Amino acid sequence: MIEIDIIKPKIFPEDRIISGVTKRNLENFPPNGFTLSHLGISETEFRKNLDIFSNYLSVSISDFRFNHQIHSDRIVIADDTHKLENADALITSRTNLVLFVKIADCAGILIYEPNANCIAAIHSGWKGTMQNIVCKTIIELNKQYNAEPSSMLVYISPMASAKNYEVGKEFREYFPPEVLYQKDGKIYYDNLKMIIAQLTETGVRAENIEYSELCTIENLDLHSFRRDKENSGRMAAYIGMK
Repeated sequence: MIEIDIIKPKIFPEDRIISGVTKRNLENFPPNGFTLSHLGISETEFRKNLDIFSNYLSVSISDFRFNHQIHSDRIVIADDTHKLENADALITSRTNLVLFVKIADCAGILIYEPNANCIAAIHSGWKGTMQNIVCKTIIELNKQYNAEPSSMLVYISPMASAKNYEVGKEFREYFPPEVLYQKDGKIYYDNLKMIIAQLTETGVRAENIEYSELCTIENLDLHSFRRDKENSGRMAAYIGMK
């Protein structure tokens, strides 16, 4: 079996949750690394990568759930049928399903509520964060499964860090000043800080949030669209209940 290097969240109980973030894995997947996105690779290669990851997780591909991500605030309930939809968050209370979001500078946010026994996987770049997809997903978890924000365990993946995330002046209209920084006449945006603020404002406890401090742009073990452009693959942030 081909080895795949993965970032493992510590916030979730391993006896109940399968979760992680795939790294670039350049050594075993030249020239651009392991990816679970159609972008930049053939359908044959994509299916091969799915097979490899299915064997790695010991989970059937039929139990994988993806969306066609469009930088929106749309949320989909994962069910028995796998229909690819335009959305950026997946939720479920079903066991044995693995929810995926694809990331390369954007944030992947994984949520588990142990009392309601439900999970979510969220893709939140600056557009998703501006639309507060995190808060809307938490509200939907509460609506569908009576999940309580104060009981939620949350993991936030590596993403473009504030010191490397240069943005335009229009971001002053989108976000509060405490997540924008100016240096040498340039503006930088802190997506992690904004997401944590959204989580805590929605009722998630700060001590229940684990986040990665790795920057996708500067860490060559991670995919970055800003760094590699059309040669960038996508990491997968995933979560499932056993």
